Amino acid sequence: MYHLMFKVWESCDNTPCENNGECHVTNVTNANGVRFTGDQCETNIDDCVVQPCLKNGTCIDLINDHLCNCTDGWDGTNCNIDRNECDTQPCQNGGQCENNEGSFRCNCYQTGYQGQLCQYPGPCASQPCHYINSDYCTQFIQNNSYICTCKSGWSGSNCDTDINECLNNPCKNGTCNNNNGSYSCACMPGFTGTNCDFDIDECATTPCKNGGKCINGLNKYTCNCSGTGELAYFIHDPQFQRLTPDNNLWIIVGPVVAGVLLIIVIGIVIFIMMARSKRATRGTYSPSRQEISGSRVELGNVMKPPPEERLI
Repeated sequence: MYHLMFKVWESCDNTPCENNGECHVTNVTNANGVRFTGDQCETNIDDCVVQPCLKNGTCIDLINDHLCNCTDGWDGTNCNIDRNECDTQPCQNGGQCENNEGSFRCNCYQTGYQGQLCQYPGPCASQPCHYINSDYCTQFIQNNSYICTCKSGWSGSNCDTDINECLNNPCKNGTCNNNNGSYSCACMPGFTGTNCDFDIDECATTPCKNGGKCINGLNKYTCNCSGTGELAYFIHDPQFQRLTPDNNLWIIVGPVVAGVLLIIVIGIVIFIMMARSKRATRGTYSPSRQEISGSRVELGNVMKPPPEERLI
């Protein structure tokens, strides 16, 4: 804002205008664009009257100008530009600097330190939480305490106690095995999944041939072979020996062969028992048998024949 001061003079012979003011024959005096006032432009206009300095900056008046002494966090001619204090990296010990309008903040989260610049050790600085079993340590400056946030499967003030997940029976169709920080399920046949809660679809591999329709079951499947020229139904169960249409003949022949073999075994057993009984009575005296066969003795079986004589 330019202030033009006018005053009528009788002549310009005595150069009445000061501070480079121009005197004209028209008897008009002005400051020629320079901020001065007074009848003879002798007074400097105070540029700080309009309060050009923002954010509580201090204004210093100059000749035809002003200077702003800005508060911390502000820059610019009129203190209108925010200063980024994070450019100087003021935060210590891994603290994260956050620039704000006219200021900054050090975020000391998960550093274990505290203070405006994260310069003082806090309760988490000694790393009390188990470094493997915990996610992070949260400290409270007010009472100088901390809380450990544990990973899944761990508990305790310092995350050093294993949780026995098997107490909750997580395995639906299997046996639970507790591990450090976790658990595992040994699934029953026919089931899968982390908790053995998914039935395995045995029909997923399309096991039925020749257009047979597969029916899924628990750890087994059934082939509906109606209209295929094969057996009406074919059941596959891992607990039993699998039968295929190629060996259907054994369904009939098998029992017959088994019966014949059983008869042969029984005959052999009877023959052996009879032979042993006959040998047990041979060479012994039996009165009942003597009465039946008589008491005679075959002399031919007792006396030896005389030797034949040779004539010379």
